[in-house]
Amino acid sequence: MFTKCFCQQCNGHIEFDAGYAGMPIACPHCGSQTILSIATEPLPPSKIRPETTPTETETGCDVLPGPWMKEPMTEKQKGMFTLYGIPLEEAITKGDASKLIDEAKRSGIQPTEKSQAQAEKIFRAAELDSTKEKLKAMCADFLEIVRRMHQKKTTSKELEGFKLRFQQISEDFNEILEARFYQVDEEECDRKNREDERLELGG
Repeated sequence: MFTKCFCQQCNGHIEFDAGYAGMPIACPHCGSQTILSIATEPLPPSKIRPETTPTETETGCDVLPGPWMKEPMTEKQKGMFTLYGIPLEEAITKGDASKLIDEAKRSGIQPTEKSQAQAEKIFRAAELDSTKEKLKAMCADFLEIVRRMHQKKTTSKELEGFKLRFQQISEDFNEILEARFYQVDEEECDRKNREDERLELGG
């Protein structure tokens, strides 16, 4: 079952398989990290369309403006360019890339099998790089907690804070692990499907 949520950074609409709820992803609009979620009740209007929401003529797509729009386009956005056959030029910003991607979607352009395979490689490479950075940050955070835990002047209040932070690190790691499980399952299914197709053709 597919559902929709909103990017926590740019407010862009994201449609996804409900089975992936809770997974951190790079927003297809702005490239920033956001969490896929299933709303249990309608979101407050202020979160969906605040007064600062631009008109479609100002942005060309349903996203909120901000400093992110001037940042360099992300690897995920490059993957979307490849998927929809959008020419890739130098110095494209996140904002411009978001507009072009939305225009391609609205135009009805259909990705080819070749473009899907090429884009998938870019998406997975980008996800791997992102995961490596997250794990490096977690390790650094964990080592800092251990170092500060053993300082002579550490208070019980500080230790309680370290405990909570460690619990958060554990939850973040579990999210990464769950996301990887989904990826592995998909990869195994893809390999099985390709093998089945090969056997059918051979038979």
